[in-house]
Amino acid sequence: MKSNQLIFTKGKEKALKTLFSQDNFGYLAIGYQDETQDTNGFENPVTDADDDGFNEINVQTFPSYARIPLVAQDEVNVDYDTETVYMKFTADLDIDNIIEITPINQFAIVDSSDSTDPNTVIYAAATFPEFVKSEKIAITFVIDIGL
Repeated sequence: MKSNQLIFTKGKEKALKTLFSQDNFGYLAIGYQDETQDTNGFENPVTDADDDGFNEINVQTFPSYARIPLVAQDEVNVDYDTETVYMKFTADLDIDNIIEITPINQFAIVDSSDSTDPNTVIYAAATFPEFVKSEKIAITFVIDIGL
């Protein structure tokens, strides 16, 4: 296939590393939505314009909560058939983060480390099976992102 525009795999790797740095949007926010009410998902922004469905842990209720930096891992995988570059990023929710006993089941990639910033932009979000977090448990999130 002939093309007049190319982004080489090394360029995609550099773009992923730059894009997901703490200078841009390299933070993971943790949230919870009640699964029993069938709300552990994200609202449709066309029909539910006032709610994006991500419900971040409230730092006033849980003062030990802090957003987590995403850290790029050295491992880079290239799918040469599709020219897609995949990188792994980790975020460590350590034992000192959310020491109160509370359920969690969502995360979002955001642009700010400040969970009280009203101008925070959410770039991506996902749900996971409900999990109870306390000071006795640490979790490492591994996120694989492709470009």
